[in-house]
Amino acid sequence: MRKARHTQQERSRTMNTSGGDSGLPRNGERRDAAARTRRAMGCAAKLSVAASLVGLACGVASSPWLRVEQVVVRCSDLDVAQEAAAAARVKPGATLVTAPLWRLSREIGACPRVKRVTVRRRWQHALDVDVVPREPAVAVVGESGCVLADEAGVCIRRVRARPTDLPVVRGPGLDGIGPGDTVSRARMALAWQCLEWAERLPALGRISVDISAPQRVCVYSGDGTKGIIGRPTDLGRKLACFAAALEHLRERGWRAQYVDVQDIRVGALWRPALHPQALPSSGEA
Repeated sequence: MRKARHTQQERSRTMNTSGGDSGLPRNGERRDAAARTRRAMGCAAKLSVAASLVGLACGVASSPWLRVEQVVVRCSDLDVAQEAAAAARVKPGATLVTAPLWRLSREIGACPRVKRVTVRRRWQHALDVDVVPREPAVAVVGESGCVLADEAGVCIRRVRARPTDLPVVRGPGLDGIGPGDTVSRARMALAWQCLEWAERLPALGRISVDISAPQRVCVYSGDGTKGIIGRPTDLGRKLACFAAALEHLRERGWRAQYVDVQDIRVGALWRPALHPQALPSSGEA
């Protein structure tokens, strides 16, 4: 009997220890369940706060107190300011928060005469647009007309008459170019090199540069004499030779139709202009 009772008590202790039949959760499980409950409640609270903030932000963004009622364009050139104002389109009902400033900057910057644009919000109902216009630096001339371009070769606008106060870049390769187009950087760099060298040579006057064929550069002096430069190597020496040839011919009362300085080792080869006062035969100067 004692053995039976002892065996039954051991079985009871074993069953209570394993918890297989008690059906009650352990202390660790109760703590885990409580932690999960707290985390769920914390997440719900955070979501509620986030939803409230989003709703508040949407309300502020669409508030009529921030509605865009005015777009102010500032520019030193009135025509460019008007062009930029026409491109600055803001949707009805847009506010300082919802108005896409990047899109406005892109649309205004697409105007050929606009070099740089900055758009800022101004409390409470306005957008300020500051525009830096492109300044004409050179006249690009082709058979189809004349276009003014800035120092980078970006064409700004067409003009009827070629301006007398700007250097000229011309050539058949520039036909069809118009506002918004860009002359290649290599050609513009070559043109500016010619213009900068010519400024040091008063005998050339205000020259124009033909860059339609980069490997056969030609320049025209102020009196219309064509200078055949050829390859742009030794550009400064070739232009100096061209200027010396013009001075030599002018001292004798002659005028050349063209002066070839492609090979400065030979000198300047020239051809007389076709008018009665230029009768000497071709030769070297």
